[in-house]
Amino acid sequence: MKNEKQQSLGGDSYLENLPSELFAEVCDLLFPDANIQVFELSDPEDDEDRFHTTLLEHDEWADLFRLRRVSKPIQRKFDAALHDAQQHGDVRLILDMTRREDSPSTRVARAEVGPAAPMNFLNSFTHFNVLDVQVISHGKENKSAKTQYRLVILESIYALHGPSPHVDRDNLLSTEMTTLYTNESPANKPLFDGMTYSIADVIKSPEFSLIGSYEDDPPLLTPLSSRGLFHLGTGVFTDGASRWALIKYYWDDDSDNYPMATHSHARAVRWLNWYDEGGPQKEACEEKEAAAARDLRNLWAERRARLEAEDLAAVKRAEEEERRRKERETFDWFKARKVWGVRVRAREWFDD
Repeated sequence: MKNEKQQSLGGDSYLENLPSELFAEVCDLLFPDANIQVFELSDPEDDEDRFHTTLLEHDEWADLFRLRRVSKPIQRKFDAALHDAQQHGDVRLILDMTRREDSPSTRVARAEVGPAAPMNFLNSFTHFNVLDVQVISHGKENKSAKTQYRLVILESIYALHGPSPHVDRDNLLSTEMTTLYTNESPANKPLFDGMTYSIADVIKSPEFSLIGSYEDDPPLLTPLSSRGLFHLGTGVFTDGASRWALIKYYWDDDSDNYPMATHSHARAVRWLNWYDEGGPQKEACEEKEAAAARDLRNLWAERRARLEAEDLAAVKRAEEEERRRKERETFDWFKARKVWGVRVRAREWFDD
């Protein structure tokens, strides 16, 4: 027992004696990102308890904070290393909506979610990342024409502490949208680009997407709360972006043509899973195999047509030869009869 205590004290003193820079480098290797999920509970105790935030790396961070409590020197170095990692983006606070395969607005029982995330820890971050996925389509489904799609992944970064350019909005620093997959035609690219820009506009102006469906108005992240996080993730991104982007697109479009559509969050996540599982490569292989099969069918069709044409030509040649043979036989018959008639008349003349 005494040896174990001495070893523990020796390890603690070793960490305490590490230079701050080296301690920070060690912490950079140990610190995971803080991925959170937000739920609306189906069995809240009261209205203030309706929303629940979980930290997916709860166990990892719990172990790290146990290390922090070992001694005051380690606590100071730990806090400095964590603050530096947060400032430089080495450790990020992330709300990844793509982790929810069902609709994020679906209420969940308390027993199905993890422990509550410590909000004071979440509020220590200086930036907040939100990830989402959207699917845009062109054309009516189940028609003869093939429906065209664009799968878009988007990431928005918010500044949590500091003045916002707009008093009534959160401080959105950037929104990056990346097309993962598309089968759109060049002629329809402007239509898809217009829908993508509309999604970005909804995220920049979230007050419209929160009308009617959600109780809170922006800003939603000052300070961080489960209610604000839920309304941002669900009301602005997963539900609001797809619904209001479509409304805005057709509001700005003067034509009477309505070929564009957006899709539910659950379907967008299925598309993302399809992409992650190599769907485009499989589709390319299937299209290649289908093209090879079409080429083979066309080759056989051409060969069959050629053989049929050759057979028809052979039949015609045979018919022509038969016709000529019959003509020759007829000619020979008449010729022979004519010669025979001359011989008969000559014999009769000599006999007389």
